[in-house]
Amino acid sequence: MDNPKAGPKVAQSPLVVGQAKNKAKNSDDDLNAAAALAAAAAPTAFSAVSSFAFKAPVPTVPPMAAFPAPFLARLREIESKTRVVVLRSGRKLCYFDESPPAAAPQGASAETRSQQHQQPLPVVVCLHGGGQSKTLWMQPEPIPGIRMIAVDRMGSGASSPQPAGPHLYPFSTAVAELAELMDHIGVGQFHVVGHSIGGGFAMAIGGALGAARVLSVASISGQADLYHAMAPRVGTKAWNGLTPSATTAKACGPNPGCWGACCVRGCFLKRMLGSLMYEQHKDRDFGFAGLYKDSMRKSDGGVERTWSAMDKNPFFVAVQLYSTLHGSVDTLTPLGDIWRAHAPWDVDVAGYTGPTFVYNGGANDITKVEMAEQAHRAMPGSELVVMEGHGHTTIMMEAPGIIQALVEGRRATQVYN
Repeated sequence: MDNPKAGPKVAQSPLVVGQAKNKAKNSDDDLNAAAALAAAAAPTAFSAVSSFAFKAPVPTVPPMAAFPAPFLARLREIESKTRVVVLRSGRKLCYFDESPPAAAPQGASAETRSQQHQQPLPVVVCLHGGGQSKTLWMQPEPIPGIRMIAVDRMGSGASSPQPAGPHLYPFSTAVAELAELMDHIGVGQFHVVGHSIGGGFAMAIGGALGAARVLSVASISGQADLYHAMAPRVGTKAWNGLTPSATTAKACGPNPGCWGACCVRGCFLKRMLGSLMYEQHKDRDFGFAGLYKDSMRKSDGGVERTWSAMDKNPFFVAVQLYSTLHGSVDTLTPLGDIWRAHAPWDVDVAGYTGPTFVYNGGANDITKVEMAEQAHRAMPGSELVVMEGHGHTTIMMEAPGIIQALVEGRRATQVYN
C-alpha cells in the first residue's frame, strides 16, 4: 500500500516498468515496489478481443451480429486516452480524458488560433450507473467545446473493487477519491453528470464539494436520498412509492430485519444479482440479444418511438452492450452500489447551491418519476426535467445535449420526441 501522505501516481507504461525493475536494488522493498508499479500498468486494451461474433443477432435495424467496425475504431481511440491513477488509499481509478480537436474560424490569424488553443475547455466529469463502465459515455466523436473525463466508479471497469457496504465505502469516501483524482489530473472546477446510481454520486459530489468547485450538476434517471429531511416518512405509501421495490429499499436501510439482511441483501443482491451483473469473460457474448430485448428495450422502460430510435442507432446500442460487459469487477459491486444508494446518505445534497438539473424518463422509466421529484425537493433551486417517452436506457441518447446544456447553465431540449 502507498504511503497515505504521498500523492497519487499515474500508471506507467511497460517500458517504464521495465526500467524501474532494472534500476531496483536486490532488496525485498525494491522488488515489492517494482511489482506494485507493474500492477498499476495501463488497463488492457480490450478492443483487440472485441471482434467476436454474437451468439444471436441483437434486434437492431439492421440486426447486429458483432460490434460494428466504427464502434471498435472509436473504442481504440478511447483506449489511447485512458489512464489509471493509484490513490493514497492504494485503490485505483481508471478514466478516459478527451477533448475535441482545436478549431478556429476559417481565415483566423495565427494569434487568434494561438489564443483559442490556450483557452481551457469546460470540464465535465461523467459517472456511469450500476453494472456499467466509463465507456457508457462514448460518443461517435468528441462533443464540441467539452473536455470529457469519464470515470470508472470504484468497483467498475478497470478501477479497483469497492468494499461492499455503505459503512465501508460511503458517499463521502467516494467523493474524496474523485476529488483526489481531479487534483492529480490538475482540474480545479468542473461540471458533473451521472446516470442512474451515478446520478446519485453526481449530486453527492455537488453537496460535498460545493459550488466553489462543482460548477453545475446533472442527474439522469438518478437515485435520491430516501432518508433525506425532505423525503416522505419511512414506511408510508409515499415513501414506498419512490422505488420499484420497497422491499429492497427497506433491506438496505438502518433496520432491515433478519429477512432483509439475510434473504434480500445476502441472497438476492449479493448472490443472484451479483452473479447476473458480473461477467468474467470479456471476449465473448454473455447474452446480448436477451439483454437488449428484455431489459434495455422492455423492463428499463420507454415507448415504441424511443425504442425505434434506439434500434436505428447501432453505435449507441454497441456502447450500452460493451459498457455492461465491462461493468462490475466482481459480484459484490452490485450489492455495494444498491445498498449505498438505498441507505441513509452521509452527504447532504441540499448543501449544493449551483445549477442543478434532474432529468428522468416518463412514467415507465425504471427510475420512477417520484424518485426524480424527491431528488428535486432535496436540492433547492434544482430544475426537474421529465423527458416523456424515455426509459432508463433510451434517455442516454439525450446525453450529448444534456452535457452541452449543462456547461451553459440551461436545461436540455429533448431530441427524441
